[in-house]
Amino acid sequence: MHPRDQRLPTNNIQWLRLGFALQVLVTHAFGHFGKTLPHVVGNFPGVPAFFFVSGFLIYAAYLRSSPATYARNRFLRLFPGLAAVTIGTLAFVLSVRGVDDLALNPSIYLTWLVSQVTIAQPYNPAIFSDVGIGEMNGALWTITVEIIFYACVPILARIERRLPHAVIIFTAVSFALYAFRPVLEGVSLGGTRSLYGAMALTPIIWGWMFGAGILAYKYFDNVRPWLRYAPWALVPLIALAMIDNVADPFVGSRGNSLGLAYFLCYAALILWVAFDLPRIPLEADFSYGIYIWHMPVFNAFIEHGHMRPELAVPAACIAGALSWYLIENPANILRVTRGERVRLLTRRKMGHHAATF
Repeated sequence: MHPRDQRLPTNNIQWLRLGFALQVLVTHAFGHFGKTLPHVVGNFPGVPAFFFVSGFLIYAAYLRSSPATYARNRFLRLFPGLAAVTIGTLAFVLSVRGVDDLALNPSIYLTWLVSQVTIAQPYNPAIFSDVGIGEMNGALWTITVEIIFYACVPILARIERRLPHAVIIFTAVSFALYAFRPVLEGVSLGGTRSLYGAMALTPIIWGWMFGAGILAYKYFDNVRPWLRYAPWALVPLIALAMIDNVADPFVGSRGNSLGLAYFLCYAALILWVAFDLPRIPLEADFSYGIYIWHMPVFNAFIEHGHMRPELAVPAACIAGALSWYLIENPANILRVTRGERVRLLTRRKMGHHAATF
């Protein structure tokens, strides 16, 4: 079956994305509130999993829609929530530094605001260094990577028309650059920024994880019969976790910089949970809201001296839920035509649900 005509079966991707977001939330909570994170939590990192699932879903979304629809849907999926968290973060910063600070540093605030709602989310002005942990929303670096990836998908799909193995080549080149991290880190771009650090804010470094997701979608008909055996991937996964060679590009087992062998085992388990286990319905998708709001919430707790992760974590989850109900879900209504809306409602009544692309 051609990938353009391939329809995804009902799945548990919504639950998986929620789990990935909670993993990032818990990891940052332990780190910023001075707690020791159990190693096993780091063995199932949310960011590489997000990249893999994004490759799978976003490539599918592009093939099954017009370029205009694809661009509109990607914009509506990310930017309303991003704008809301930017406004919320600005309000928090001004509550700490005072409204007069905005008048004193208008260009800095304007640059920061523009960066947060375009593709420069990692930008953090030096004047914010005395607020909270000193970085307003460091987790948003992955949003920069995601947005650039979204823009690259149409280009990659066009190249594929002339070069059928373009995705494989893209994935291999990206992994090669990822594996040469020590060399690229030795190339300074001035100050504390290395060539690797700059490239790591793009899909150039993380593209192999997205590429693995794309390949899983392209060859899903071949992969799916084997998913019943995916739980066996736990054997090498546990063995690699016990070796605990964090920095190795082939067998690394913890954090965002996973090794290739570990990542493939992890990806197999993700596909197994998504498509082979019985589906459990989940209508609300809190994952994005939790992801983008948790650091501003943590900053607010830390700034006011409330080092209480048992309160900050639920507060971040509540913020994520509010983001879904007040911002993201209303924006989703604009993502489909009237006819598509009717079909979606019909599918829901019949019990057919799929992940929101």
